[in-house]
Amino acid sequence: MTDKRYREIEQAVIRMYQSLPVIVFPVDVLMIAKCFGIKLMPYSKMTAEEKQVFQEKCSEDGFCVQIETSPNHFEWRIYYDDVLDYCNPKARKRRIRFTILHELGHIILGHTEHSQLAEAEANYFAGYAIAPPVLVDWLCVSHYMELSRIFNVTEDCAYCCMSRYFRWKHHKSETRDADACILSLFRSVL
Repeated sequence: MTDKRYREIEQAVIRMYQSLPVIVFPVDVLMIAKCFGIKLMPYSKMTAEEKQVFQEKCSEDGFCVQIETSPNHFEWRIYYDDVLDYCNPKARKRRIRFTILHELGHIILGHTEHSQLAEAEANYFAGYAIAPPVLVDWLCVSHYMELSRIFNVTEDCAYCCMSRYFRWKHHKSETRDADACILSLFRSVL
């Protein structure tokens, strides 16, 4: 992706947060989906018909689809794997949070087909939405395990977010309106 596209995705995240009636921290992905009118559907609740229809769309973590619920009325749905790992249920719940934001990224960014670029963009959207580098800096997070705990993300996600933070910090001297905007949105809840 180009630098310009990264900035566009960051602006999409900011617009998403600006449209919410309330901002909470860590990010409440269920509330965000609800505010956007997106129905969340765990895999365990899928009907046999849904499983058959969406078999090719199903991925390990989740997928999104727009469904015609009545003539000329469409509804977005995010289906996600809700089967908990009994050895580490906290990690699974954290993964679900990222998955929902990832799928929301596909919707907000207007992706119409599956591609490596669409996946990279949705991953960036979710990572930036769940742990913006300026918040990592504001909270003085110094290690990915600490980031995992504070932002309620998996260790893998935290490692990626921490790497993104270090790249951001290296270029921090660049004045970025996005950073100021994120800080102003979250400052009252931090």
